[in-house]
Amino acid sequence: MRDKNIASMKYLRKTLRNNGTPAEGKLWSILKNKQVENLTFRRQFSIGKYILDFYCPTLRLAIELDGNGHNQWLSPELDYERDNTLSEQGVNTLRFENRIVFEQPDEIVNSILQYKDEYQQKRNSSSSKLEEVGRRLGGVCEGKQQRNAANEGHTPPLRGTSSPKAPPLSCRKEKNISGATAGTNTFSFALNSCHPIFFYYFCVSRNNN
Repeated sequence: MRDKNIASMKYLRKTLRNNGTPAEGKLWSILKNKQVENLTFRRQFSIGKYILDFYCPTLRLAIELDGNGHNQWLSPELDYERDNTLSEQGVNTLRFENRIVFEQPDEIVNSILQYKDEYQQKRNSSSSKLEEVGRRLGGVCEGKQQRNAANEGHTPPLRGTSSPKAPPLSCRKEKNISGATAGTNTFSFALNSCHPIFFYYFCVSRNNN
């Protein structure tokens, strides 16, 4: 799923970018232009009703700086509600105090890299589980097909092969259908040249006689 900025919040996002705090400016100088593990980050990106300080679409990761001028009035309860709502949409949040940006910027980068490793491990694990489930379902279906075929008295085709086809009608042995009523001309029809509709009416006519 591709995340998109909400058009109605464009003006507010632009205002926040133009009035960013020193901490935001410092962190943006570290994250922009794919400087961290070639990851793309967006600044003042909106998801739902929230505008994120920084957002990485690849990892679906939000980075928030606590103490920013535009959100310093927010309570911890509102922060929790915000993070929980974003998590329900598949977006996780890393929070850092403003001073960390200036005093320990490597800690922020290392946290992002650690999150990236955990994120990729979870995705790989989920993919492996899905593949295993697919293999098991395939084996169950194949076993069921073989049991049904055994009950019906024939061997099912192997996986990757097609069922044997009946020979074309023209290659089948010709059979004669003769009139049995006295005084009736005897007709002989080759099945490969007999039209199905004509054959049907012929059979009905014989039964009526």
